[in-house]
Amino acid sequence: MRGGRAEAKVAARDTAHAMGNDGVHVAASPFLVGLCARAAADALADRPAAGETALIRRLALEHRAAAPEGATVDAEARPVGGGRGGAVFEVAARWGGEVLMSGTVALVRAAGAGRAVRGRRGRAPGWQGLGVADRWRSRQ
Repeated sequence: MRGGRAEAKVAARDTAHAMGNDGVHVAASPFLVGLCARAAADALADRPAAGETALIRRLALEHRAAAPEGATVDAEARPVGGGRGGAVFEVAARWGGEVLMSGTVALVRAAGAGRAVRGRRGRAPGWQGLGVADRWRSRQ
């Protein structure tokens, strides 16, 4: 597997202020989590086929520093493991060389957006999709 990258500018809608933390105009944790997940998805050696998507199976991330609204944040992912239809990546999001968030992201491939994703015994697994286009609903 190769490494992956993602980059995004912190918009007003991506700040802690926009997510309810009044007066805090820095990149919100969910924005950084999403950027790290996108970098991990970019690093997948085998891209999901038509009708499939990459879903987050496990996150272990630490939010270490802040980046202001308007900053361009880079995220990188490096593969560190895999198996059982998924892969594990070491990730880091940076602004100006400073690490904002780091940790691991585990991804798994599954049926695409809009379709029910079922785990063992028909229960929906506790995974989150990558971005709006990959959100899913369980139908139990």
